[in-house]
Amino acid sequence: MINPAEQFMYLAYHIFILATQSSNPTLTLPIQYGSTLVLIAITFLLNITAIYFRYKYRKALGKI
Repeated sequence: MINPAEQFMYLAYHIFILATQSSNPTLTLPIQYGSTLVLIAITFLLNITAIYFRYKYRKALGKI
């Protein structure tokens, strides 16, 4: 079971394993690119969400 309080890096580890330990890295290249794109998209989405909530709460507190 995944504990949300713990740090984890399953997707980054998945990309690392595909790049270094597969028998034929050129066949896994599309999967590597797809996994990397998903990781970047999740990172941007979480950052944009945090910026939105920070703006919303600062505005509610009257600091903007």
